[in-house]
Amino acid sequence: MKYYITIDGGTTNTRVNLVANRKVIDARKIALGAKDCTDGSASLKSAISRENDSICLQHCIIKSDIKAVIASGMITSEYGLFPLKHLLAPAGISELHQGLAKAENMFGTLPCYFIPGVKRLTESPETTDMMRGEETEIAGLLADRDPEGAVFVLPGSHSKHIYLDKDGKISNFKTMLTGEMISALASGTILKGTVSLGFKGFDSAALISGYDAAESLGLNDALFKVRIMKNLFSQSDIECYSFFIGAIMEAEVRSLKASGAKKAIIGGKASLREPLAYLLRNKTDLNVIALTDNEAANAAAIGAVKIFEYGEEK
Repeated sequence: MKYYITIDGGTTNTRVNLVANRKVIDARKIALGAKDCTDGSASLKSAISRENDSICLQHCIIKSDIKAVIASGMITSEYGLFPLKHLLAPAGISELHQGLAKAENMFGTLPCYFIPGVKRLTESPETTDMMRGEETEIAGLLADRDPEGAVFVLPGSHSKHIYLDKDGKISNFKTMLTGEMISALASGTILKGTVSLGFKGFDSAALISGYDAAESLGLNDALFKVRIMKNLFSQSDIECYSFFIGAIMEAEVRSLKASGAKKAIIGGKASLREPLAYLLRNKTDLNVIALTDNEAANAAAIGAVKIFEYGEEK
């Protein structure tokens, strides 16, 4: 059997997967990411090496059975293990395959390849953007999803709205700091102690109320209403959380509503995917397709292997 180890390097976490026959058979998460490597990447490299060894030991795999380690995401940024320049959009699986860069002796004797990110370069910062990792997720999703008329929405620390051209190549996209905004506001402002993160699910009425408040009052005004809800109206933790999330997501919904897309295919973590899907279903005319937890979690790993193996089946 042909095995791969894939690495999805994020801003806050790194995911290490064992893949065979384009199926994820083991998945590990390391609580280190690009933000932890601004003063050096030795700790991240050591942590990944330990997971590689653990995966091989647990599954009785000798390292010569691993065809390749394939890495993507923020691990190729200036703070990562192997900095790479972005490819210029439009870029699809073919271009990403051609852009693969081999790193010698990164994880012992295991052959290791890194997938570059993608950038859209224009004359203005307002219409220029870049991504690392989401291009690999898209490659993993394309086999089972019709991209015609669709926007792929990947909420996370840096939420992405991704549009493909008629050839299935990434042609345009937008980045929003939704996840980082949620974390920063909940931990570093007066809302600390008022907003508790980590809920499973949400209160739908409060979510809509938060969206409506941001739409009518603006985000700045709407956010302080969370404190008023808690202190003066004694509303529950999940109601305050849901209102807060709805207010922050209003900008994403507004952007997607104006995009001209006919359908939205939503991945990412359930904590962001599910409330965003609910808002889009209730506030737009988009046909909303929310991925399952497994589809969303495994997209980058499957995409990395598809990019690496591109052309082999021909």
